[in-house]
Amino acid sequence: GYLGGLALSGPLGLWESGLGAGLAVANSVLVGTRDVDPAEQNLVDEGFIELVTVGPDMAENLRRAIAGRPVYVHIDCDVLDPGVVPTDYIVPDGMTLDQLSSCAQVLASSELIGIEIGELETNVDDDYDGTCPPAQIIIAALEPLFEKITQEQPGVNAVERPAPRRRSLRGAPTRVIVDNGDRVAVPMGYDTHRLRDSG
Repeated sequence: GYLGGLALSGPLGLWESGLGAGLAVANSVLVGTRDVDPAEQNLVDEGFIELVTVGPDMAENLRRAIAGRPVYVHIDCDVLDPGVVPTDYIVPDGMTLDQLSSCAQVLASSELIGIEIGELETNVDDDYDGTCPPAQIIIAALEPLFEKITQEQPGVNAVERPAPRRRSLRGAPTRVIVDNGDRVAVPMGYDTHRLRDSG
């Protein structure tokens, strides 16, 4: 599979990344994923990974999926509908900024372990007709999460990068992946029965 797409499956133990594993598949939630390969779809269909689809009820579905657990948020900006911000990967029927903001509000109601933003193209070309720089658009939509950081770490300005927090894995945080699905992938042809057999 595409190495960028293996970023989640490595920590899930679906392949040997050499960087460790230990994140339980059941503690992963995909949000807004639209472009999945057959192996990924099997993980969703068989209930190993929960998928919150794009739609009017996605924020409430996300609230139910995370159930108040601590969260680590990874967002790839190509989860948004094409044209909202420039991205290399274009998949139709993505999230709106309002949906992203609503999901950020839900996530901010849980303990926030960290935020990671990927697939954010800041060098815009002539085809981008947005009036606001892409980074500002994403920061505005994710404002509830940045406010949460400042509440949990007094003295940290939301525009500063906070120092990494040390945390025990005993809390089993949920890793929430907000991505269009083309890069958060298990290896092609992965046998989902291995998950059942390994217990």
